[in-house]
Amino acid sequence: MRDARATAPERDPDVLGRAGSIALDAAGLAEAIAETRALQQWRRGSAPPLGALEDPTVRRRLLIKALEDRVVRAEVERRGLAPDPARLDEALRLAAVGHLLESTPTAEQRAAAQALDGAALDARLEERFEVPAARVRRVAGDVLGAARLAEALLDDVDDAALRQAWLDANTQIVLDLIRVSRVPTTAEIDAAVRARASEMAGFYQDNAALFRAPERAFLTRVLVPVEPDASPAERAAAREKAEALRARIAGGEPIEEVVKAEAPPREVRRGGRLVVTRAQSPSAFEGEVGRLSPVEATAGGWHVYRVDRRAAAVERPLDDARVQREIAASLLRRDDALPSAKQTAARAAALLRTAPEGTELAEWLRARRARRVTTKPFSPVGAKVVPEVGIAPELHAAAFALTAANPVTPVITVRQDYVVARLVSREAPDPATWPAEKAAFVAAWRVREQPRVIEGWLDRRLDGQPTWVDTPKLSAVPMAELGITPAMVREQAPDAGAADAGG
Repeated sequence: MRDARATAPERDPDVLGRAGSIALDAAGLAEAIAETRALQQWRRGSAPPLGALEDPTVRRRLLIKALEDRVVRAEVERRGLAPDPARLDEALRLAAVGHLLESTPTAEQRAAAQALDGAALDARLEERFEVPAARVRRVAGDVLGAARLAEALLDDVDDAALRQAWLDANTQIVLDLIRVSRVPTTAEIDAAVRARASEMAGFYQDNAALFRAPERAFLTRVLVPVEPDASPAERAAAREKAEALRARIAGGEPIEEVVKAEAPPREVRRGGRLVVTRAQSPSAFEGEVGRLSPVEATAGGWHVYRVDRRAAAVERPLDDARVQREIAASLLRRDDALPSAKQTAARAAALLRTAPEGTELAEWLRARRARRVTTKPFSPVGAKVVPEVGIAPELHAAAFALTAANPVTPVITVRQDYVVARLVSREAPDPATWPAEKAAFVAAWRVREQPRVIEGWLDRRLDGQPTWVDTPKLSAVPMAELGITPAMVREQAPDAGAADAGG
């Protein structure tokens, strides 16, 4: 459901999105917004900013989550997994006195929760969450019901699957990999240039961005991130931090050192470097190269940057021989019309089968500049990643199907390479030890799988079902139909008090 796209017409013109048998219109989305705000208030102690719902991307994300939540709700009801009334009452009482959902309640919170009577409980819930108490009860029921469903889904896993999970978790292999670049020869490119002129013109038009570069500015920046659902106070605090960082840089501290010390890890890894176009950041093209920007809002938070250099726009015409050869090579790779590279990869596979340690293979690899590497040990658990290659589901599956009798994979295409792998070693547990290790493994497995078991169930449940979002229709829904007035947005603005005082 996370990749739902706006699709086919729906008989009900009011429907904004569907997940299987669950559909939502504007009224349903308004209910979901109220529930989402109450849930975040419970989790974080502050409600998300309502103004963010002007953003179509935020609306879309929220609608998809609301549809998924209602699919889960329906399954909870179908299985009869409604939360225990006493457990639900305890959760609501704690919520009413300020307990955050995923924290451990203090003794004071427990005492205050127990002291509430029925009427006082509803009043406190409405005061804290600013929605009717019945809505908070619905949210609490969903949270506890989903937890019960997660436990039930884990209970549904049979002994054979648990045993296989144990085997996978304790199995590791090492591979001998050869990668052959999927690059056409000069002769293959020359032939394609002569024979595929019309296709080349179409490729040029369809991929204009490859041959036309807009004016660009190269920046070094410090980013202070802000979560999409951050509260106004959190956004204001992030801006204040960005202003303080700018003052340090303006005072003489190198921006590179500030990046290392203050930026998020991803920004640190790339040294704070960023390339923008004039459309993305007009201000980056103002003033002199080397200037320090003011603090600006950006996707993901606030940033301050230095303009390191600028590059003029570039356009490479189709009649440029280098462009034609580049396009021809791309067409050959796209169509896998690479007989020379395929022959090279097939020969590598044959040598891996017959003489993996022989001098013939070593010399052959040197002559063709093919890459050979031995992987670190890895297991079948988790993402389908093969060390030294990256995400490669087909290669990953083929690698774990290898045996001593059949130790070499077929040639497999992985992005820009042909890859062939030989099994070097496999370490696996003795199946006879499963009964003795079962209890400890299953306990740890349940803890690990509990947070993601519903996500996997949703993917299976919605596979083949109509799942879509009508993005244009969703974007056009007025805020008022979502239960949000301009006054409600203004009340959440960071500087609302100051603006009112000055008005």
